[in-house]
Amino acid sequence: MKKAIVIILSIYLSLVFFMPKKELVYTGLNTLSKQMINFEIEKANDFWVFVDFKNITAIYDKMRVANIEDVRFLPYLFYNRLTLTGVEPKDEFRNMLDVVVLNATLTYTVINPFKADINVKTTIGEINGEFDIKSSRLKLVLIPNQKFKSFRYKNYFRKTKGGYIYESIIR
Repeated sequence: MKKAIVIILSIYLSLVFFMPKKELVYTGLNTLSKQMINFEIEKANDFWVFVDFKNITAIYDKMRVANIEDVRFLPYLFYNRLTLTGVEPKDEFRNMLDVVVLNATLTYTVINPFKADINVKTTIGEINGEFDIKSSRLKLVLIPNQKFKSFRYKNYFRKTKGGYIYESIIR
């Protein structure tokens, strides 16, 4: 029995350590490019257990929309996490949406295969929510701070006792 557990654990760790993490991310970015969403990545480091990207510029339809300071991707097969820090709108996009994402985490587990959990700390408050992969439904709950009062898009959120809720179907 111990021998079987050691073999299974060795196979799992080998898969995690030797998985082509950078190539997996670039395949996902290539899929996004079909939707006119592109990224310029200054530095990419593939460590044994995660891949780390520094100084990224997000581009939508040839317009630079955001700078991302750091992205870390942890693909562990049963538990996957994408962490972003320092997401700041760029140039004319800043005039339209003046919100800085201080820290964002997207988590996907095999235990709950049809949902991805979202946790974001921004300059307008803390956002928690989930994305239902099966129905493409995004549900976010915002716990606002003082800056939310001057946020020009607050009418997209519905006020409840637990905070402000935003719901959408993404196609």
